[in-house]
Amino acid sequence: MKCNKCNADKTENDFYTYKRKAYPDRVYRNTICKECQKAGTKRWNRENPEKARELDRLKKRRKRFRKLGITEKDFAGMKKSQKGRCAICGDKPKILCVDHDHETGDVRGLLCNGCNVALGYLKDNPKTAEAAAAYLLAKKVE
Repeated sequence: MKCNKCNADKTENDFYTYKRKAYPDRVYRNTICKECQKAGTKRWNRENPEKARELDRLKKRRKRFRKLGITEKDFAGMKKSQKGRCAICGDKPKILCVDHDHETGDVRGLLCNGCNVALGYLKDNPKTAEAAAAYLLAKKVE
């Protein structure tokens, strides 16, 4: 095959493959070789750093959502029902984290980063959380 960008003769393995939703059983080959594709992507990322960062952030977010089994629409609905606030402390942070049960994988709600990290340190254990609350209440009284 010949690359449409560098005009070099290359093997089929030097080109990325992709599928189309309309024809899921067919495999298509890109007309630009992997080297030219990567060089073009690097150039675009250098010329558009803000857009590149935003696209990277969106990719990571979608990957996380897929892993948790929710969609952007589900997230937006949860955010709206919580009025953009953390389910624990009630703060209204710029970014809300999706909290989930590590045993079942069920999504519990949206939390600020601090509350999400705190639950992680408490190992999602209600008894440890109660002990921490009791400790804090006892120290306030003294």
